[in-house]
Amino acid sequence: MKKILSALCITTFLISISGCSGNGNSSAEYANSSVSQVVSVEESADSDNKSLYGDERLSEKDGLLVYTDDLYTISADSTKWTIGNVENYDISFSYMGEGNDTATLAGVQTVGPIEDMTVNMIGEQLADTLNSLDENYSVKQSKPIKAGDNDAYYIETEMVMSGITLITTQTVQLHGNNAYILHTIRATDASDEAKAALDTVASSFTFTE
Repeated sequence: MKKILSALCITTFLISISGCSGNGNSSAEYANSSVSQVVSVEESADSDNKSLYGDERLSEKDGLLVYTDDLYTISADSTKWTIGNVENYDISFSYMGEGNDTATLAGVQTVGPIEDMTVNMIGEQLADTLNSLDENYSVKQSKPIKAGDNDAYYIETEMVMSGITLITTQTVQLHGNNAYILHTIRATDASDEAKAALDTVASSFTFTE
């Protein structure tokens, strides 16, 4: 179970942020396009909410893009973020900025069911695997934390991709039979506005049950 969990987490994470082909895009634009494909927002004629690509868990209300799963919710300012599509993520938000701010992304991944593993065991295993990838990838922080009232494990990594340095974070929490991983990505030189917007999205992640 441990090896399967680690492989799933790492493979999905690398799919999300790795890979560069000489396609003529700027580094930040390519970094962003590799993690998120923007999809359209469809307005509902008889509701204040908007249904996004046919998924009733997604809505737009009071200026927020809101994702409500069975056990958690997360939201983003609709004037600053678009909905992304990252494989094996429940939901991702892509920042609508300029320059290296376009590499800013937040997303949630559900992994499970989990058996016989604590949140610290999952986090430590994930951190060890990330730290062993290659010389362009290094773990800067790896520690147990509190996310509200919940035990969590926080990992911060730095990697070089397409000529820009990215800071990625993974916050792991256990809830019910699953692990929930909140991912964030931004350039080291992201603007203060992009950093604040990313923090706001990350802090909106809450369990509803």
